[in-house]
Amino acid sequence: MQQVITSLALTLERIAHSHWIVDEITDDTVSPAVQSLAEQIMGEIKKQTELEITDNEVLVFYETTRRREL
Repeated sequence: MQQVITSLALTLERIAHSHWIVDEITDDTVSPAVQSLAEQIMGEIKKQTELEITDNEVLVFYETTRRREL
């Protein structure tokens, strides 16, 4: 679950910085506010859907999204 939250936080951080040029976003560049938001979102998704989202599903989503951006 922590990897899912981290992946979501990284995605949110990319969205927030989409109008800036950022070479690479790592866990170190995710702000605490974005990390907290990602945790809240995942908690709400889990409550609303009662689904377990696996790390693999997040990685597939991330890679698919990234390919579309390129």
